[in-house]
Formats: sequence, structure tokens, C-alpha cells
Amino acid sequence: MRKGSVFGLLGILIITLGIMFSILFYEGRVGEKFSFLNHYVSELGESPWSIASWVFNTGLIAGGSLVLFFMITLWPIFDAWIGKLIVVMGIITSISGGLVGVYPMNHLVPHVNAALTFFYSGLLVTILFSLYVFTTHNQFFPKWMAVPGLVSFVCFFSFLFLTDPIVPEGEPLKDVLFVLENRPAILETAIFEWAVIISTLLWIFVLAVFVNRNTRKLLVLHDKGNS
Repeated sequence: MRKGSVFGLLGILIITLGIMFSILFYEGRVGEKFSFLNHYVSELGESPWSIASWVFNTGLIAGGSLVLFFMITLWPIFDAWIGKLIVVMGIITSISGGLVGVYPMNHLVPHVNAALTFFYSGLLVTILFSLYVFTTHNQFFPKWMAVPGLVSFVCFFSFLFLTDPIVPEGEPLKDVLFVLENRPAILETAIFEWAVIISTLLWIFVLAVFVNRNTRKLLVLHDKGNS
């Protein structure tokens, strides 16, 4: 269990470093620097515009794989069907996040499919986790652990349902490229997408740290349950 949490923390570190390194060396379609206000996360993985795209994509693949392993090790912690569903959705979120690196924006259709799978599975896993912690009698997680998951859920929900889509429904997907070449100074969807990524990384970080520091407590609870 503790080893799994270490892998989770390492995965978050790799993803974060990949993002930061890619931002430093980013030069956009018109030679612009990267801005959190009007650039999407996935643009960091698109060559040739993102010079260090390979760092970003490799970070997603490697980091996502480590977070996937962490999610799998959480299986014994969760009881009841909703707990097991949380782990399954966490696994799907980790895999789809890694696939965003496998299929960067240069491969637009599979990239969008992977990204949408990440966003919707992330939406479900964060709200299910928060409800599970807050409403069930699981003795491992304190109630405050529901807060980071709830914050991440609000970001997912806002991005998916409260912002205008990058490309209006019914319009060709390739029109996203026109938007990126004629972007305004502020793109609401880009800001909320970054809120999703940052809040989700923080949620996984808090979860991994908590599991790492409370492994002994989990073993005691497990022994009591078997006695």
C-alpha cells in the first residue's frame, strides 16, 4: 500500500515536471509564449509548435502509468460497490490521461476521444469519492478528505457543462485549429481546463500522501475486519 502511494506521488511529480518544462520552451503557432489564460493543456504536446512536446507526452504516459498503479493498490481500502466503482473509474481516468500523451493533438480525433474519456471519468471518480468519504462509515478516511475531491469535481463540472465548447456542436472538429490561430486574450475554457488539471493533481497528491502516512492504520482496520 505504501509503495503504491509512493508511485502515485512520483507520477504526479513526473506529470508536473513535464508540464513545467514544456511551458518553458513553448513557441506557439504565431511565435507566442504559453499563457494559462488562453492556451490549452494539450497544446503542450503538439509538435512542432511545442518544442518540448516529447517531454510533455512522455510525462503523461509515464506519470499516468504510475498513477494507474497507485489506483489499483487502493482496491483493498474501499468497501461496498461504490468503493470498488471509485477504483475502476480512477483506473479509467489514469489510462485515458496517459493516452492523451500517446495521441497528442497532431492526432486530433483519438486525442479528443482520450481527453473526453479523461474528463468524464474524472468527473465521476471525484464526486463518487467525495460522496463515499462524506456519507459512508469507512473508518480509514476522515470527512475532510472529501474536500479536495469535491473541489476537483466542481472544476470538472464547470469545464464540461458551464463553459462554451471549443468548437460549437455540429461544427467540424478541425475548426479547433482556426480557434487556436485566432485566439482571444482570454479563453474561458482554457482557464477551466487548467483548473481541472491542477485540482486533480492536487487531489491525487493529497490522497497519496494520506495513504502513505496512514498505512499502519489501514492494516489495523484490516486485521480487525478479519478477526
